[in-house]
Amino acid sequence: MSAVDTRMPAATAPAPNWRFVDVALIGGVSLVVLLGGVYGLRQLRLDTIALALAATLLEGIVLTSTVYFLGIRRRGFGWTAVGLRPASGSSIALATGFGVLALFLTGLIALLVQQLLHESPQNPQLPFLVPQGFSWPAFIGMFVLAGLVAPFAEELYFRGVLYRWLRNRWGVWIGAFGSAIVFGLAHGDIAIGAGAAFMGLLQAVSFERSRSLWTTFLIHAVNNGVKVVLLYALLAMGVKLR
Repeated sequence: MSAVDTRMPAATAPAPNWRFVDVALIGGVSLVVLLGGVYGLRQLRLDTIALALAATLLEGIVLTSTVYFLGIRRRGFGWTAVGLRPASGSSIALATGFGVLALFLTGLIALLVQQLLHESPQNPQLPFLVPQGFSWPAFIGMFVLAGLVAPFAEELYFRGVLYRWLRNRWGVWIGAFGSAIVFGLAHGDIAIGAGAAFMGLLQAVSFERSRSLWTTFLIHAVNNGVKVVLLYALLAMGVKLR
């Protein structure tokens, strides 16, 4: 007669669950600190490119810090609570494709919104992304900060915290549309925001499929990074942007 294994099975840790207070605390503190920080930077009378780079770096630091200290560490979670786990090769390939798709469709959506509002076609992000024309320091700084740092920090909050809270409480579609709308509103311009909201939907789909925040970061980074490269390439060729 074989011996009976009386050992208890290893306990399975419950999946981290974000609460409304987490979403509100992280978002509210981030907003207040960012507004105060940008105001302080403006008082330093930096030139336009230095101000743009400093503001982008500030956003990255503030969002990452608040998600970690006011969310992950405060709740005793690990980084998997925001979805920072490895992604499969197929998920990475799909996210890359979504990033390229977002690059073109966000611009098209912004243009259509401007047409509907009877506004002249323009890119409201130009004064921020290329405030002083072409220079290598500006290009490299903007590529790193706007193309990599800001997307990572924004994904921690908008998909890692906000989307996951909405999804767990009301389901995938409310989570996807709700987080996408908030993400769009955060851009502060109706045309750019509409395009960003569309990208937010693609990111929610990618996150739902892969369960990894790295795929949503990849979509965001491809969209922002390629956009920066194209804008500075046009400037280097002497094309006037507006």
